[in-house]
Amino acid sequence: MNNKETRDILSKLGFIYYEGFIENDAVCITYVSDEVLNYISDKSLAYSKNFFKEILTANHKDAFDYFTEKAKKEKYLELLYQIEINNQKYWVIDFTFFEHKDDKILFYGYFKGITRLFDNFIEKKEISEYASNIYSFITKLLEKDEVNELDIIENLIEIFKFEKLAIIKFEDNNPKLCLHNLYEHDAKEIIKLLDSKKVKNENYKLFNLSDNYIIALPNNECKKIVEERFKTVLKILNLVVDYSNKRKRLKKSINNNLKLIDQLKINYAFLEHILNNLQSGVCVVDELKNVVLSNYVFNKFFKEDDIYDLLGNNNSILSRDDNYFKIYIKDLNIENETYKMILAVNVTDIVKYEQEISRLDRLAAIGQLTAGIAHDFNNVLTGIMGMSNALKMLEKDSKKLNFLENIEKLVDKAAGVIRQLLDFARQSEGTGQFLDLVPFIKEFTKILSNTFPKKIKINFKYNKDEKYVVFVDPVQLDRILMNICVNAKDAIGDNQGEINIALEKIEIKDRNFKDLINLVINGKYICISISDSGEGIPKNIRKKIFDPYFTTKVYGNGLGLAQVYGLVKNNNGYITFESELGKGTTFYILLPEVNSKDEHKEEIKKSEKIENLLKDRKILIIDDEKYIIEPLIMYLENYGAKIDYATSGTEGINLAEKNTYDVIITDYYLPDVDSLELLAKFKNVCKNIIVISGYPVKNMDLPFLKKPFALDKLRDLIIELVKNK
Repeated sequence: MNNKETRDILSKLGFIYYEGFIENDAVCITYVSDEVLNYISDKSLAYSKNFFKEILTANHKDAFDYFTEKAKKEKYLELLYQIEINNQKYWVIDFTFFEHKDDKILFYGYFKGITRLFDNFIEKKEISEYASNIYSFITKLLEKDEVNELDIIENLIEIFKFEKLAIIKFEDNNPKLCLHNLYEHDAKEIIKLLDSKKVKNENYKLFNLSDNYIIALPNNECKKIVEERFKTVLKILNLVVDYSNKRKRLKKSINNNLKLIDQLKINYAFLEHILNNLQSGVCVVDELKNVVLSNYVFNKFFKEDDIYDLLGNNNSILSRDDNYFKIYIKDLNIENETYKMILAVNVTDIVKYEQEISRLDRLAAIGQLTAGIAHDFNNVLTGIMGMSNALKMLEKDSKKLNFLENIEKLVDKAAGVIRQLLDFARQSEGTGQFLDLVPFIKEFTKILSNTFPKKIKINFKYNKDEKYVVFVDPVQLDRILMNICVNAKDAIGDNQGEINIALEKIEIKDRNFKDLINLVINGKYICISISDSGEGIPKNIRKKIFDPYFTTKVYGNGLGLAQVYGLVKNNNGYITFESELGKGTTFYILLPEVNSKDEHKEEIKKSEKIENLLKDRKILIIDDEKYIIEPLIMYLENYGAKIDYATSGTEGINLAEKNTYDVIITDYYLPDVDSLELLAKFKNVCKNIIVISGYPVKNMDLPFLKKPFALDKLRDLIIELVKNK
């Protein structure tokens, strides 16, 4: 209420404005408007120490105490009291606002003499309600951008409790009626009264509100009002409507100019707040390239020296501190002055999303190629392993047997490298289970503490009140954690350092996590973070660290983090990292949270090996590589089995349909037939089927051996099948 517009309106209505303070229970007036001279001859009287107390106690001896007590507790006080000046009594309505500051209470307010020689028939409650309503509707109307006929009707009804009234608005000298509880015949009578140039007839009375508005009241409604009060309210409405019209015209004038620039001039502070909360940079320069306006983001990422470069890079994307901005240049003409606006739109999320998609596509292509190569190598290794196993059965010389065992060890080592490649390609086998991460990682950190140098401290942090359960292959998770922790150890080197492992529950709602923009499925996750205090990863190699065979180590094979990436994906998870040179690196692994832990554990019992069960058993072997078939035939015939073989799926089906076999051993991927159709036909003619493949095969409901495999394992599996039969 303490603003120039309000003070001007209330001054025109006869209200007196005053300011002062209360200190040590003394009330001092420091300012009073000139309208007070209507009551006293000299304004200096109002500044005397006891003036306020004397005029209050003229109404009631406790009024001054009531005023000072309320001032200590309240922010606003409304009073109706009687004052006596020069033996003349006046009734006064007073609105006072308080502000508590240090030991003082500052106040300002408005008061007005309601009447001289206050008539006894007007009750105090009625006047207070009337004054309060005036104050309320002034406040409401001043808050509106535009005052219309409905606003006027609403406020008149609220103050005077009218049941019926009409407002006539003149537009281009044509009257337009807005009726409240009146009907068409009433409208005709009001128009007739207007045309007669009279202000009243037997049913209605007209009151001028302004040049554009007239109020029409039925005579029975006129009896409800004190005409002086009603005219006072109409004066207020006239002032408010006039103020509203001026504001409307001003707004219309503003909208005819460039909206953005005018808003910058009129509401600079407001626009500054908006500009500084934008994610994009904004800068306006004049013809001499001097900065006229710039926001927080622009100042954070760009300098004045960059202006010339930016103006020459319209529609280009520039990078600054790992952020990306697309630059737009717009010419502005304001009050005949030429400016250029530089808009640097933050497209970091879009660029990083495209980079991540490109990286994922590249890794997927590498993974597909890797899986194919791994399959071919597994076939070769299976042939080598089979031939070595077969030769061992024929060889008696211990020196030659030792060479054959070394060959098998090298095959196992090569198979391990292939397994790492398949981990990266997300083609490795895995058995998921419900796993409580807390005991699992506790055991893991014990192993790290016992094997890593003592100068590296291993810490594990989690919320003891939470359960961290995921569905994951524990062997693969162990490989993931170990690879990352070994890299962390190497990054710390010979220095003192720490490796911190932490668990945290998070919920993804916008498909974003760190730099994985729009790539994470929304849901609840367990986040495993592994931080080290090492040297950090240089920026120029961060995009390559998950690539297979990329390494910065002298003796590294470049498969560690590639394997980690594939295993995390294989368990429906996500992985990313943050790194700062000289401070260290943090890897984040997101695994979907599950609600329960399956306590069921399978116990696999190995069957006893009854070698003579192979004797005279008819076995069909199908593989498109003959060097894999030959050692299998030699090995199984040594146990008395009778072997047929085929090098294509079609040939294998023909043999299976013409003959009866105890066991069929088939490669899963044969070039001439569909794998599922092949197995379906074999199931129709044989109960015991063993599937072999260099690729892992998921959702397999038949016995499966992954190449390369020891022939003893194949033998034991055949014995188990024919024994159960």
